[in-house]
Amino acid sequence: MEPCDRQLPSCSQCVAVGAECRGFNSARDAAVPRSIVHHLENEIASLELKLAELGCDEAEIQELDHNEPTSVLGMTAMIDEPPQISSSDTEIREQNVAVEHAMSSPTSNTPSRHRRTSSSRDATKERVIASAEMQSMINATLPVGPSLTDVVRRVRMGLTPSLVLSPEAKEQAQSKTPAQNRDSEPEADVSILASLPSHVVHTLVKKYVQRMLPVHPFLYEPTIWEQLDRVLLKIPRSEGGRSCPQTVRLDYDFLVIYLILSVSTTLGSAKVGHGARCMAFSEALFKEGIRHLSQNAAYPSDMAWIQVTLLILQYASINPKLGNVWILSGFAMRNCLELGLHREVSESMGLDPLTVDLRRRIFWAAYCMDRSICAALQRPLSIPDPAIDTSVMSVLEDRCITSRGLDHRGQATKKLAIRWIEYRRVQSTIIEVHFQGRLLEPQQTWQEWLAATERRLWEWYQSDLPHDGWTEFALMHGLVMLHRPSSRVPLPSSTSMSTAFEAACSSAKSCRGQILSGYFPRPWLAAHHTFETALVVLFCLRHNFEAIALQFSPNEIFDMTKLFTSNLLTISSQGWTEVSEYAAIYERLLGPLLHAIFTRSRSVSTAYTPEQEEELARLLYPSPAHPQELRFADVSGASVTEDLFSFDAGVFNWEDDLLANDTDSFPLLLF
Repeated sequence: MEPCDRQLPSCSQCVAVGAECRGFNSARDAAVPRSIVHHLENEIASLELKLAELGCDEAEIQELDHNEPTSVLGMTAMIDEPPQISSSDTEIREQNVAVEHAMSSPTSNTPSRHRRTSSSRDATKERVIASAEMQSMINATLPVGPSLTDVVRRVRMGLTPSLVLSPEAKEQAQSKTPAQNRDSEPEADVSILASLPSHVVHTLVKKYVQRMLPVHPFLYEPTIWEQLDRVLLKIPRSEGGRSCPQTVRLDYDFLVIYLILSVSTTLGSAKVGHGARCMAFSEALFKEGIRHLSQNAAYPSDMAWIQVTLLILQYASINPKLGNVWILSGFAMRNCLELGLHREVSESMGLDPLTVDLRRRIFWAAYCMDRSICAALQRPLSIPDPAIDTSVMSVLEDRCITSRGLDHRGQATKKLAIRWIEYRRVQSTIIEVHFQGRLLEPQQTWQEWLAATERRLWEWYQSDLPHDGWTEFALMHGLVMLHRPSSRVPLPSSTSMSTAFEAACSSAKSCRGQILSGYFPRPWLAAHHTFETALVVLFCLRHNFEAIALQFSPNEIFDMTKLFTSNLLTISSQGWTEVSEYAAIYERLLGPLLHAIFTRSRSVSTAYTPEQEEELARLLYPSPAHPQELRFADVSGASVTEDLFSFDAGVFNWEDDLLANDTDSFPLLLF
């Protein structure tokens, strides 16, 4: 057979025999006309039939033919599709293209002859699209909105509480009418913020600036006050007894101030006995303010996105049901690395002193949060310490740091932040050595490394800065991490296990005071650290009871071990009811050990069954899929509303002088 001469529109052989000249479409595994024009005409005709079946009239099809030339160009690629793609895949792709065209209905300024004639068919389709089932599938595969919004609202993982949707998201999911895109709404409600007197808002912001910024200095104080001034000017106020719409346009300034207020309203609330009411009001502020997290709002810079992420993470550690702590932390660190904040900038870049200092502050705040969360979940660190070469931020107060330079005559207000960075560096070393295979120094033995690291922890604790319960807890938790069993040392020495047991029980005592009356509540980290140290206590009792019994009596051991149960149940009673399941797991594993201790019917080392041994090992070295997903139970709208409407300014101490001088409750916590 002679080879085809590939003449167009028909080859010589087909012309000679009077046959139709055909090619081969590998995508369809079928013959197609040799002429591209003929082939495209056939394809267009096929699509027109599909569009007609979907409800498009002839005018719409003509409109698509004229306005969508790219779809025709896309068809030409189908001729040369790889042969491994099946015909069914191609048909699905073509149907998707057709549906896409069918859903692109003309806008309101399109002539009426180009509009659909069947309104009932449109209404049916829109109801199907807006149904809860369809919306859940769409949201699960392709969420709408900026990535940070998706992180806050939709992501779930492991030990992180489940998501509680905002009121408008619930309404969209349950409605049978067409859903509205949240990002398309140009304004957001500010009724809760507008109900607060201006001096109350000012005092709450001042409370955050004085209590939180010295420890978490990722915001610049002069900018906060400028944002507050702009927000107060934009809040609609009723005049002359006439009401006005309580809405404003989406605004980055509003988002920042809302998040600051959400955190500030919880500070010190447990000490004055109004924790539940303040948390309800804080949650209402957060839900109202998070609507400003939108692509429609202008953001000053990429670093501003990270600052917002850290603010949301800060609040999520207080109220975990409104944000995924693990994902938010990773999101912030990833953005820091993408902007190169972990690297010291060269002078050749020409950045002003304020920008350079702010880069450092944002990175180290994200670093500290990342280390605390990775330690709680025993997850790999986002970035190893050797890869970081940026300097720490200036300790000067913010008014002395400007774009023109630094005024070294100012006060040093950020020593606490530097102190916590030092602690996180020690913690990073412990995590990397125990769980990530980091090598010791040349010629250094394991015992030498333990002694050197423990000495660093004690030197950090004995600095001349003020202490509180969380500082002591940080020291004890560091000792537990240092001497605990790990993948590198599955069975520590008797001395290490005794140290870990005593430090774990001391940390539980410190943690209890903070859970009940701490200035800065952190239930997410408190729950995880409590459960982690409780498991270490079980391991030490199981493998080192003889040495522990030389230091503590059975009654003392009983009281010390039961404190972990009390802490978990207290956190559960504060709203995170699912934490009680971890208390049950701990009690189930503690029971056989206490029974052996008090009855002496058997050795404590043989108190566990093989199944219990396996369960304890699995809990000590958790995989990404933890044994039980910690979730918040959904709080009914009625109870939250009741708490909110019963809120009054009397639950806070609004005296500025007292606020400025109350150093006893200063939050040194970075946990």
